[in-house]
Amino acid sequence: MLSQSPHITGHLRMSRMRVGSQATAARSRPTFTTSLFPRRDLHTALFFPGHGVQRVGMANTWIESFPHTATRILDEMDNTLGFKMSSIISDGPNSKLNKTENSQPAVMAVSVMILRILEDEFGFNAKSRVDVTLGHSLGEFSALVAGGYFEFSDALKLVRRRAEIMAQCTRNLAEKSGETYGMVALLCEPEHLDSLLRTVQEFLGLEPPGIESDPYHPVPAIPQVVVANINSKNQIVLSGSLDRIKTLLVQLPLPWRRLQIT
Repeated sequence: MLSQSPHITGHLRMSRMRVGSQATAARSRPTFTTSLFPRRDLHTALFFPGHGVQRVGMANTWIESFPHTATRILDEMDNTLGFKMSSIISDGPNSKLNKTENSQPAVMAVSVMILRILEDEFGFNAKSRVDVTLGHSLGEFSALVAGGYFEFSDALKLVRRRAEIMAQCTRNLAEKSGETYGMVALLCEPEHLDSLLRTVQEFLGLEPPGIESDPYHPVPAIPQVVVANINSKNQIVLSGSLDRIKTLLVQLPLPWRRLQIT
């Protein structure tokens, strides 16, 4: 049996007294957490997409069905950006809409436009009906607008500037290296994702010793390409030199499908 020294016993007694007095004080104070911020389970979320989902005419059906609300949002977009982005969204061409400095604000604006249609035409109240707003990449800006943290015009300016900087970085790198840069999404069956990711990393030289389908002719590591995102259980995104991405893709021994991203 262990015995306690008088010093330890006294220390424990004082500790109990302190804990007891703290508990009494805590009971005497109002609990603001409960009264001001009641906890509740999260049931409903609004989730907004990132860029890459854009297509010419993506707002046309909404404009035809709900012209008042849709036109109001698109006019605000045009006035904020200082040019007719709405014409690019409606009429294209694809090559112009797919430029990242156009596609990013276009996707965000149409996302907010659809939300405003739900609110104005159907009485949907996001603040009372939604527990959380989420966005994938670019979609985070739409989510911040939906949550009331950003004004639409401010978010639009940020997104446009963000996209311009991304485009300029790509152009600068292309001029310096003489190569074309971009992003490519790879889709596969969920059960193949780990193998696909591991194989890609080996090709990129991130995991030794690399792929040796032929021990006498090992495939060298492929530089200037990175795994930019693991989007979901069946999709990853590669970023870097498009020529080198193509070199990697033709050597992948696993089933996959390519989606081009601007």
